[in-house]
Amino acid sequence: MLKSTCKSISNSVVKSYSSSLFRYTFCQYNNDRFYSSGNKKSESIFTRLPDDHQMKVKKQQQLLKQQEEIEQQHRILESGNAPKDIFEEKHLDFFKNVLKKRKPVKPSAFDNHDEENHLYQQKHNSNNQRHQQRQHQSNLDYNMDDDFDEEHESNQAEDDQIYNKLNLDRPENPEELLRSILSRVVVSEEFIDLPEERDDINAIRDVLLSKDVIQQVNKDNEKKFSEARALYVSGFHKRAFDMFTNEVDQRHGMANVFLGNMYFNGVGVEQDMSAAYRHFVVASVARIPVAFGMLGEMNLKGMGVSMVNERLARTYFDIAASMNLKSSMEQVVYMIINGVGGEFNLKKASFYLKLLAEKGDVQAVVTLGGLLYEHEKKVALALWNYAAQMGSADAMYYLGRHYYSRDNPDYNHAFVLWMRAAELGNVNSQFCLGGMYDIGLICERNTQTAMELYEVAANAGHVDAQFLLGKYYYYGVGIEADRETGIKYLQMAAKQGDLSAIELIQEISKKVEE
Repeated sequence: MLKSTCKSISNSVVKSYSSSLFRYTFCQYNNDRFYSSGNKKSESIFTRLPDDHQMKVKKQQQLLKQQEEIEQQHRILESGNAPKDIFEEKHLDFFKNVLKKRKPVKPSAFDNHDEENHLYQQKHNSNNQRHQQRQHQSNLDYNMDDDFDEEHESNQAEDDQIYNKLNLDRPENPEELLRSILSRVVVSEEFIDLPEERDDINAIRDVLLSKDVIQQVNKDNEKKFSEARALYVSGFHKRAFDMFTNEVDQRHGMANVFLGNMYFNGVGVEQDMSAAYRHFVVASVARIPVAFGMLGEMNLKGMGVSMVNERLARTYFDIAASMNLKSSMEQVVYMIINGVGGEFNLKKASFYLKLLAEKGDVQAVVTLGGLLYEHEKKVALALWNYAAQMGSADAMYYLGRHYYSRDNPDYNHAFVLWMRAAELGNVNSQFCLGGMYDIGLICERNTQTAMELYEVAANAGHVDAQFLLGKYYYYGVGIEADRETGIKYLQMAAKQGDLSAIELIQEISKKVEE
């Protein structure tokens, strides 16, 4: 049903834009503050400023246009015909939850007057935008690279642009395109540690065996270790355990990894998390990356230790990530973004996300865009555009939210992106697309389609869709009232901690008691 609903909109206006690639640089400056900078291109026909007369004429036209918009806004607001905007109604935060593991921001109470003002402004901007696009369609070929030449061009300037195309086709050479974008994200590994992180890491590294000692131990035990490993692989776990324990040097890193794993999983020996932890510690002293990763996991979950230690877990993951262990890179990024085990560290998160992206992790590309959005919007959009072209529904959703919420909205872009992402099962996009049908923004208003999209999102766990669907069913907003179904969805939202749902249920209970 959802797929057919989305595909029926294939004739919508579709526009495209070319990717903007800019250098994003972290540098040490004044007490570890960092700033972004870019490469200024040589002047071209696209970068020359207009003469004074042209600028004056353009300014006069802008002033007249603004005055006309203000007068039109007053007329519509006075008429009381401005519909509500569901996105403003819920006050959603669309850009913090880049890993989809953070708790949603709790919505605030409704303010109908603010909602009407907000939607009027959006719908009027949309109409004005479509008029501008028709005027310039024949001669406008906008290119983001040419427009953002200046090193310190503001993100606000980017929001004022109009795009004439939206291209979601897979790039001809995705690897080359990604390398080009990521080359603008420059983070020096030398400066990614916060002071407290550096202290914690050094405290562990200070007790590690020297590389010379490790090489000698490995050389002296090469034959015995190979025999024990062969026994393990062949399924003779008890004999392998005895050989790892009694015949291989106790300092041997990989031998201790095998022993730790056997104790951890109860293979060839009775399960013992404390013993597993001890062997992983010995293996970490021999500089084995997976041992650091396992120590991070066990400290994070309180396995084999007296209590959970998030700070120590993050330190172990950090060290393993620095040794190129992919799973630990993902863990340390998650912990940094969610403030687990230490402070937020934009430089380090960006550094590891870039490494993951270079390994072909498209979700890392999306997350990196989310981190950089407020600091370097042009780079974030280039990352999201690439990920969207590679089929990432999350990237399509974030791009759609960008076009919807910027000062000069492009609702056509938002609609098409959310439609494509909704087809791919992106719950947030299903909810947002439902919102556009709900208020008739860009598309013809269709309450039935909106409710279908809300229901799909709500049943998939989208808390705002659950609240809205519950409210609509209970009060019969746009549909026949069904209080039982309404309460069901409100309770679903309340169980997820949605304050608006909790307050509405309490309000309904009071009225019932009265």
